Amino acid sequence: MKDSTKVADAGAIPHLLSLLSAFTPWMIQLDVVGALGILAINNQGKVAAAGAIPPLVALLSPFTAAKVLEATATALSNIVQYNPDNQGKVASAGAILPLVALFSANYPPNVQIRAGRALGNLVGDNPGNQDKAASAGAIPPLVALLSACTSVHVQDEAAHALGTLVHHNPGNQDKVASAGAILPLTALLSASTPAHVQDKAACVLAHLVRYNPGNQGKVASAGAIPPLVALLSASTPANVQHMAAYALGNLVFDHPDNPDKVAAAGAIPPLVALLSACTSADVQHNAAYALGYVVLNNPDNQGKAASAGAIPLLIALLSASTPAHVQDMAACTLGKLVGDNPVNQDKAASAGAIPPLVTLLSACTPAHVQDNAAYALVHLVDNNTGNQGKAADAVRAANSTPPGVQEKLNMLHEALHDVCSCRDCVSKSKPMKAQTSHEGGSTSGLQHSMAPISVVEPVDSDTLMQELLEEEEREKAAKEAKATTKKEKKQRQKEKKKGKEKGKSKDERVAAYQVSEVGDKDAEKHLMQQQPAGEGGAGGGRGGVEPSGSGVVVQVEDRELVLALSEPADTRSPAPGSSAIGIANRSVATALPADVAGTSDTSAAAITPATTPVATADDATTLIASSTATAAAAPSAVAEPVVDVADRSAAASASSASAPSLASNQQQQWQQQHPILQVIMSRTADQNLEQTQCMVSNTRLDKIGYGLSFRDPEILRNILRISPTSKLTDKRIGAYELQNLALKDSNKVASYASAIPNLVALLSPEIPSDIQEVVVGALGHLALDNPDNQVKVASAGAIPLVVALLSASSPANAQKMAACALGNLV
Repeated sequence: MKDSTKVADAGAIPHLLSLLSAFTPWMIQLDVVGALGILAINNQGKVAAAGAIPPLVALLSPFTAAKVLEATATALSNIVQYNPDNQGKVASAGAILPLVALFSANYPPNVQIRAGRALGNLVGDNPGNQDKAASAGAIPPLVALLSACTSVHVQDEAAHALGTLVHHNPGNQDKVASAGAILPLTALLSASTPAHVQDKAACVLAHLVRYNPGNQGKVASAGAIPPLVALLSASTPANVQHMAAYALGNLVFDHPDNPDKVAAAGAIPPLVALLSACTSADVQHNAAYALGYVVLNNPDNQGKAASAGAIPLLIALLSASTPAHVQDMAACTLGKLVGDNPVNQDKAASAGAIPPLVTLLSACTPAHVQDNAAYALVHLVDNNTGNQGKAADAVRAANSTPPGVQEKLNMLHEALHDVCSCRDCVSKSKPMKAQTSHEGGSTSGLQHSMAPISVVEPVDSDTLMQELLEEEEREKAAKEAKATTKKEKKQRQKEKKKGKEKGKSKDERVAAYQVSEVGDKDAEKHLMQQQPAGEGGAGGGRGGVEPSGSGVVVQVEDRELVLALSEPADTRSPAPGSSAIGIANRSVATALPADVAGTSDTSAAAITPATTPVATADDATTLIASSTATAAAAPSAVAEPVVDVADRSAAASASSASAPSLASNQQQQWQQQHPILQVIMSRTADQNLEQTQCMVSNTRLDKIGYGLSFRDPEILRNILRISPTSKLTDKRIGAYELQNLALKDSNKVASYASAIPNLVALLSPEIPSDIQEVVVGALGHLALDNPDNQVKVASAGAIPLVVALLSASSPANAQKMAACALGNLV
């Protein structure tokens, strides 16, 4: 998916759409629709703008193959997800009715799953589409899919679709309940159901009962409360706890009987436990939400929650490190917990609830948090003179700016005194909302939800304000004095240092400046210049890598021979005990075994060291000749310089001159066992290099006694077959073999630096289409579910060439393979 935008920008979408018709073979349809579905994840607008929606909707027909139906539903699901514009376009194209038809038992489960997901995304947060789907008859078949005879994945997607249908839709809530969904949804809450299905079932029940007293009673009567309470346990995944708490909160919201039923089912202790710091913020929020409506205006449940330890946990959630939405719900629940309950009021005040609530009244706190903090304070000080005094003290101790202090004072003043013309204008059962008082003044987010408060000594807000202003002026003056002292001290130090500098000579000051300004980089460079070459110094080397031992290195410029003899690009070091052949344009070293050189203790450098004279060879003959001469000289303790081989005649001379040094029985025996080395070493520079390459490619390279650490000679041989100089027959065979090898281990094939570029090079127009078809298949296998290889294939320039194969002039098989490869690439 990293390259999906590149594929879309390369013009792939129109080419893909041109292949979608009723006459297109279903296998091509499958690959094209799959590619469009993946492209739509990050390119919803481009896919829709290109006109993909009508032909995709047209494929939702009874005559379409099941696999194509599955891919089409997935593509439509991706096009409409969280996209209201595309939701409207797909619905207008007539997709709802055929999607509903796919819920039939005549279709395989995979089709039902994808159709359920597509319908859920199509109607999500879209009242118009919700009503259209209900009118199209979507609810009864979805309810039927919740039964135990279907797979859990079908149940999961059916529940998802039902949840989106009833979300904030009272009409669909009643239709789903009337269709008999409550009992199967309750059954899906059991411990034997997978967690992801429990999560969806709890979600549907939560949306089904929200602000719906009739469904609240039906769900409670169906026995949903005990399994929902069981899902609050510590062994349940967090997402299931989150949704179960939300469902319980909606069940008890403003319901006369359900709070006692939920408490009787043992919900209070686990809800309190979910308030702890070890749970996620969303779980804490929903647990506080459910607990608040379980204890609201219910003294028994208030006592149970306090005994379970809810008060200190709720106070802890008021801290500044808690997310705002959790602070908001914790303050609201705390207010419900202490309302009309003197015992809980005192417990909350003793536990330190008042200072953090006062802090939340500051202007920097979100308005909804201020509202519920004021709501909690009102219920804490209601008919409680002790808490009123503590609240006044907390305001005095608050350290804030004058505007913030004024707002706090106004809020608390309204809480402690009757400043509104109507004292009981709001019921205690509702959280506070910011309104305007009857006198036209703002109440700063606080309304009274209590009877008149008896205050022994009223608090004078003007006096408090004056005291706080004076205290702030004193603090300001102290800060200014401290800053002045610090500034004077710094000035004195500067003058003292300046006086010392005057006593030094000009040369001393310059030297000191230079020493202070010289960085680590310059010092390191100076140090390296002082070191002898070959010991980690600069040395002017090409690779800057310290050699692991003595030896003579030959650089090889010939690309094909490098390909034949080199290791993969990520392999850097040959085995110890061998003399190295440096390859200039691959940064790879291959090695001859120590027994060829007549020694067993010769070490090799993986990369050409800076201190070793380099001889460049232009073809296979000079490589072998120079390597042979090197091997004969390898026992020497110090690296011998190699004569620069400038042309082919010099290479031949060097080869003939060094031949006597390989006359040992051991060397001859080794050459007889490996004819390929004999052939290469006996060739002259004027002979055809292509024949040598053919010998290399057709010999089992893992049998050659070079000491090369090839990981897979099959890959090397087939990469050589698809090189630009090889014949079409070899290219066809090599591409086919690489396609199979990529299917087995794509990472291993891609680890060879020339594999992907050589494959991409075969997508040129002069290459026959049957070879291009195989090449595209190989690239698709390399990119399948492999982000790294997707980047490599895209970087090699494959995307425009693959897109070009989607044109009408390409054969059907090539189009199919190109569509499949694009799907794998994105």
